Amino acid sequence: MVFTDYQIRLYLDFLRGNGLSEVTIAQKIAALKAFYNTAVKMNFIPNNPANDVGAAVTVRSDNLFHYYSTEELEEIMNALDKIADGNDLLIVRNRLILYLMGVEGRRNIEVQRANWQDIDWDNGVIMVRGKGTVGRIDPIYPCSDTMELLYKYREA
Repeated sequence: MVFTDYQIRLYLDFLRGNGLSEVTIAQKIAALKAFYNTAVKMNFIPNNPANDVGAAVTVRSDNLFHYYSTEELEEIMNALDKIADGNDLLIVRNRLILYLMGVEGRRNIEVQRANWQDIDWDNGVIMVRGKGTVGRIDPIYPCSDTMELLYKYREA
């Protein structure tokens, strides 16, 4: 489902009505725009409904989230494949790390802490040991491409 410009503006009003800071609101809107920009680039939708929506605050650029585009992720993947020099294990490992971080949005530390026991292979769920509360473990539901790379890495 793609939200309309009007629905996104209602969401903006909802955020403001719940007392969120303008910086937090700007970050949420930036993330929403980035999500829809990727959907446009992948030809899932014709245009970004969030293009004309913005928070009414000037935020320093280092406070906004910046994401790699699909093309940039592909360039990184190709560079890592060259470095691996035909070593299938390294190619799969590098791609898996890139997918976990670039596609699934996992932090470096979350990828480092991952282990086989955290993966529910039957249901396609990974339990993430993140930063923050000690002992905190949250589930993520990775895309099929990430799960396929996990299977290949396990087999390698």
